[in-house]
Amino acid sequence: METYQRLPYSDSAVQWSRTEVTNFDCVNDPVSTPDDDATYTATTTQAYKDYFNFASFNLPVGSIITNVKVTGRFRRMTAGGAEQFWLLMKVNGVSYHGPGEYLFIGAYFTRSWTHTVNPNTGQPWTIDDANGIGSNPLQTFGYEFIGFGTSIRCTQVYIEVNFTPPIIRLPLMRDVATDCLMRDVATGKLMRAVEFESGEDCECFITGRTPKYYTLTFSGVALCQFRSWPGDVSLNQKWLLEQYEPLTTPCFWRYLDANWLIFLNFNVGDPLRTWVRAYTPGVNYYYFSFETINPCFIAGNANNEYDGFSCSTTIYGKYGSVLIEPGDV
Repeated sequence: METYQRLPYSDSAVQWSRTEVTNFDCVNDPVSTPDDDATYTATTTQAYKDYFNFASFNLPVGSIITNVKVTGRFRRMTAGGAEQFWLLMKVNGVSYHGPGEYLFIGAYFTRSWTHTVNPNTGQPWTIDDANGIGSNPLQTFGYEFIGFGTSIRCTQVYIEVNFTPPIIRLPLMRDVATDCLMRDVATGKLMRAVEFESGEDCECFITGRTPKYYTLTFSGVALCQFRSWPGDVSLNQKWLLEQYEPLTTPCFWRYLDANWLIFLNFNVGDPLRTWVRAYTPGVNYYYFSFETINPCFIAGNANNEYDGFSCSTTIYGKYGSVLIEPGDV
């Protein structure tokens, strides 16, 4: 689970009095260090509200949102009445509030309101809506005084989203600084030790993070003399290859139809070798290449475009290259 938090960065619509030039300056204390009575907003007027703008969330695509939460820190200054305030959020132009909150007199208390679904739709939050760009977007947040005949202060308010980030299924890259450790291309984190020894297949992958697909883009593959494409279909295009071995040996990807069998193999016969083969199933090669290049460099590295062999009695295509990239996961 991860949490993104946002403080107010400007006033949207405010009514409470303030100790600073603007209301948001009074309540945008860092989450862990509220300044209490040093800066605050205050009111004695029932139904007065403060709404604040904030820097939009930027949740990665594929995240699963657990909830959106508004948190505020308040102090009741005088006795009388029951419920004192509730927290607010505005979604798609509509204001929504949490439950009424009661405060004991004298001290500051922190209160939160959590929404597991988008209140505008009643459905789970979408990434776009939480990021403020969807059809039912999260827009502003704040608080409202609902007491009567009492005085209240607010020293801090913020909004947060709790979510599970997407699983990144990219190969690892050898970390230059440590040489034997692998660095996750997406996060930059060192993952595990790797020894490139004969017979250790796919040591640059870890179970559960290997791409399910690879995209191969062939270019400049020409036919040898007196040869023809299978089914008159050219190889010069983009192909999506799917992993077809169990994740315990995540080394092999292929495309298969009536005309083509295209293989991508890592660490076949040599722990630093990459094979690409395209041929009529069981018959003739139209592209054949192998490189003693670390396949861990496929992601985020320029060394992922390989050249094919030229004509021979078994190879019907010549020259050309193939660009290898992790595909959709």
